[in-house]
Amino acid sequence: MTIQTLFIEAHEITRLGMRSIVVDSDIAIASEATSISEAQDHIANSKFDLILTDVRTGKEDMLPWLAKVKLELPRLNILFFSDTENATHIARIYSIGANGLIPKTATPQQILSAIRMASNGESLWTKEELKRMSSGLGNAKSIVESDIPITTREAEVLKKIAIGCSNREIAQSLGISYETVKEHIQHLFRKVGAGDRTQAAIWAVRQNLV
Repeated sequence: MTIQTLFIEAHEITRLGMRSIVVDSDIAIASEATSISEAQDHIANSKFDLILTDVRTGKEDMLPWLAKVKLELPRLNILFFSDTENATHIARIYSIGANGLIPKTATPQQILSAIRMASNGESLWTKEELKRMSSGLGNAKSIVESDIPITTREAEVLKKIAIGCSNREIAQSLGISYETVKEHIQHLFRKVGAGDRTQAAIWAVRQNLV
């Protein structure tokens, strides 16, 4: 049976490359989209075994939209094809229920194998990744459980962390000092029970802050 794949990618050269990888295999790029609006049209009119995409397509952040898609179509498999090493991106990918992430440096055979596994509903997350993510989900507190609710400014900082901003970028965007950002992050980690930025990002995703 042919694996029906929706490939969402803004760059034509990447789409051409993927088509050349799956040619003569059991995987078909059944539809291609360059934006969220195009992808929505394809999903409304066709059934797919897998969505293959990057964290960003053009200027669009795919994660909030894919989180909604996964809620509406929980059996639809999602595989990210991305070179991101951003911990918060990876946390958000995991939190929406994606099957995994395959780097663009992977070999054609690794890509084919990953697509087959993901389309079959299998997880590509390693034991080490799952342990860390599960730890983050287990340790994260809810706002109700926190002894001290997070402040408006801390919430703003947390949102910036969850979308992958550095401390310096947070300081510049909020008009506060670098040291103040560090203080807010320390307070946030203590309040939400996070040990690092990845766990803080998971908490933010669960609280619908991003």
